[in-house]
Amino acid sequence: MVIIPGAMAAPFDSVLFWSNLFTALVIAGAAAFPLNRWLIAHGRGHTLAHNYH
Repeated sequence: MVIIPGAMAAPFDSVLFWSNLFTALVIAGAAAFPLNRWLIAHGRGHTLAHNYH
Protein backbone atom coordinates (compact mmCIF):
# COMPACT_ATOMS: atom_id res chain seq x y z
CA MET A 1 0.00 0.00 0.00
CA VAL A 2 2.87 2.33 0.72
CA ILE A 3 4.96 1.39 -2.30
CA ILE A 4 2.24 1.13 -4.97
CA PRO A 5 0.30 4.37 -5.51
CA GLY A 6 -3.46 3.89 -5.70
CA ALA A 7 -3.46 0.41 -4.14
CA MET A 8 -5.90 1.39 -1.40
CA ALA A 9 -8.35 2.96 -3.85
CA ALA A 10 -8.15 0.22 -6.49
CA PRO A 11 -11.55 -1.20 -7.40
CA PHE A 12 -12.25 -4.89 -6.83
CA ASP A 13 -12.29 -5.71 -10.54
CA SER A 14 -8.99 -4.03 -11.47
CA VAL A 15 -5.68 -5.67 -12.27
CA LEU A 16 -3.99 -3.33 -9.79
CA PHE A 17 -6.06 -4.75 -6.92
CA TRP A 18 -5.41 -8.39 -7.79
CA SER A 19 -1.71 -7.93 -8.54
CA ASN A 20 -1.18 -6.18 -5.22
CA LEU A 21 -3.13 -8.88 -3.39
CA PHE A 22 -1.06 -11.60 -5.05
CA THR A 23 2.20 -9.80 -4.25
CA ALA A 24 1.21 -9.33 -0.61
CA LEU A 25 0.29 -13.01 -0.25
CA VAL A 26 3.58 -14.12 -1.79
CA ILE A 27 5.56 -11.90 0.58
CA ALA A 28 3.54 -13.04 3.60
CA GLY A 29 3.90 -16.68 2.60
CA ALA A 30 7.64 -16.33 2.15
CA ALA A 31 7.89 -14.90 5.66
CA ALA A 32 5.50 -17.35 7.35
CA PHE A 33 6.60 -20.64 5.76
CA PRO A 34 10.11 -20.88 7.29
CA LEU A 35 8.81 -19.74 10.67
CA ASN A 36 6.04 -22.34 10.67
CA ARG A 37 8.49 -25.07 9.64
CA TRP A 38 10.77 -24.09 12.52
CA LEU A 39 7.91 -24.02 15.04
CA ILE A 40 6.63 -27.45 13.99
CA ALA A 41 10.14 -28.94 14.01
CA HIS A 42 10.64 -27.73 17.57
CA GLY A 43 7.27 -28.98 18.85
CA ARG A 44 5.73 -25.55 19.04
CA GLY A 45 3.06 -25.95 16.37
CA HIS A 46 -0.61 -25.08 16.29
CA THR A 47 -1.61 -27.68 18.89
CA LEU A 48 -0.17 -25.57 21.70
CA ALA A 49 -3.10 -23.18 21.23
CA HIS A 50 -5.54 -25.86 22.41
CA ASN A 51 -6.09 -27.38 25.86
CA TYR A 52 -5.97 -30.95 24.58
CA HIS A 53 -3.29 -31.88 22.08
